[in-house]
Amino acid sequence: MSKLESLRAHPRAVDAVALAIVAMAVVWRGWAEYGGWFFGDDLIFLTRLAQGVDAAWFFERHNFHFMPIGLGLAWLVDLAGPFAWWAAATEMTVLYALACLLCWTMLRTAFGARWWAIPGLVFYCFTVVGVPANLWWASGLTAAPAQVGILTAIIGHLGYLRTTRRRWLLLVLLGMGIGLLSYVKALFVPMALGLLTLAYFADGDLKDRLVTVVRRYWPLWTLYVAVCAAHLARYVATSTGGEGGSGISDVDFGDAADHLIVDGLLTSIVGGPWRWVWIGPSVGPRLLADPPMIAVTLSVVALVAVLTLARIRRTDALLSLWFLVPYVVATYLTIALGRAATFGMGATADIRYWYDLMPYAALAIGTLVMPIRGAVNRPRPRADAPEVWPTRPTLVAVSITFVAGALVSTHSYVTPWHGPFDTRRFMENATAQLETAPAPPQIVDQPVAEKVIHALGGSNLPSDLLAPVADRFTTPTAGTQLQVFDDDGVLHPARVAPDASAPEESLERCAEGTKPATQRFDLGMTTIDYPFWISVEYIADVTTSAYVRAGEELHDVTLPAGRHVLSFTSTGAFDHVQLIPQDGRVCLEWLDVGRVMIPR
Repeated sequence: MSKLESLRAHPRAVDAVALAIVAMAVVWRGWAEYGGWFFGDDLIFLTRLAQGVDAAWFFERHNFHFMPIGLGLAWLVDLAGPFAWWAAATEMTVLYALACLLCWTMLRTAFGARWWAIPGLVFYCFTVVGVPANLWWASGLTAAPAQVGILTAIIGHLGYLRTTRRRWLLLVLLGMGIGLLSYVKALFVPMALGLLTLAYFADGDLKDRLVTVVRRYWPLWTLYVAVCAAHLARYVATSTGGEGGSGISDVDFGDAADHLIVDGLLTSIVGGPWRWVWIGPSVGPRLLADPPMIAVTLSVVALVAVLTLARIRRTDALLSLWFLVPYVVATYLTIALGRAATFGMGATADIRYWYDLMPYAALAIGTLVMPIRGAVNRPRPRADAPEVWPTRPTLVAVSITFVAGALVSTHSYVTPWHGPFDTRRFMENATAQLETAPAPPQIVDQPVAEKVIHALGGSNLPSDLLAPVADRFTTPTAGTQLQVFDDDGVLHPARVAPDASAPEESLERCAEGTKPATQRFDLGMTTIDYPFWISVEYIADVTTSAYVRAGEELHDVTLPAGRHVLSFTSTGAFDHVQLIPQDGRVCLEWLDVGRVMIPR
């Protein structure tokens, strides 16, 4: 045997190449992760943790997700310090590396250490589908550990099918536990692996196959039913009702299939989608798949050609469609009836929802040319197969083309995350100013711009967003040094954006500490019952403490001598403002009432 033939046959050589591929992929993904920053729901998690949580919080539902493992990962990042993106990026990169290693373990368990297993690993490691899923940390908190769980369950399932040794069931239990405690779509694992078992580990008609796999592998099905039933019971128990949204009646199922399956899944399988679209500030740096029509067409042609060639060259080469097609249909219905009905049709162009399909796709690539070890049905070369293309050079060329396309798609997706997107710019500017301020700034606690964080998140106040550094600022409801953030997170002196102003004649008098009769300043109108802000420019001859009242709210303030602007909040309807200085004389130059504060 020649040295080259020996190298080709040696499992250590195959393992070494596989590990080298994983290492390169992890470096590439690490570049993507460490250059990013928090966005959207990420800040909601950090806010909750900074404000204090108990053990019960880890078992609450976040939107649709029951995700104790993800919330545990969020807790670890909170322990690393305020806004420790390096810790979040490290979590995602480590979990990605572990998933890649588990993918190779899965392929090795299924096929052995063979060169033909390498393309499946290349596909899993470099597909762009995992980038949107993990680069957004809130998504990665569910998707990243779920990958570990799904791959572990597949490895245990394949091991049990081949040996029927009970120890593999422990691995299945571990994988299902990790998956279901991370992501609800881990419920699809029994469906996919059950169909895989019917396709490869039994023969005859469907009835005969069902009888065979139920009798032969009943411990597996018992385990899956028990685990899924327990999870569903817990999931229902933590349900908080409907999440709101556009509703099923607004879902265009044809359009959803076009975006989700054709533009998203089919193009990403061959390295796409190559082009992305940004749909507005409220989604931050997130991009949706928007492949050119020519790219979609070529992708479909390429996939049909590969499947046709595999079918021509080998018997049973397409048995993987038994579990792939139902999985695609189940995901399509889940996203269309769930995410799209709740958050709008834009969700159908988000390819991160396909991430949990990728382990099965990597496995399916191997089944095109190799038998699963221990399987009854195995792809075999057809004696009369025409020599259309040489298989090995074609496979190498396809793999290289896929990686090149995936790198382009990944780079173009990652670029906005590495830039100063709205949330990042606001938060980095805000925290930088708080770190360098000589004294804790007095900040107006009003909602930030929608482009910084969506109002539906419920954590859009500075006191929420900056909760991890809450010791560096205050949020008083009255004062002469109040500041407000602009849309870029830069602090400015604050004044009210006036909806109404006091007429000049009502400001002619001055308030004096010894003359209570001069306390009242009329607006000339009555406000509605709404929490307004009031700004007044005053001149005081001495520094004095004072009381100011608007409606039902009374503030005790200090008025520095000279000309300054005092701002304070109100409660209830009112038609005048009262000012009661303790000493000296205070005269008002102007008085404005408004709903928000703006930079002065």
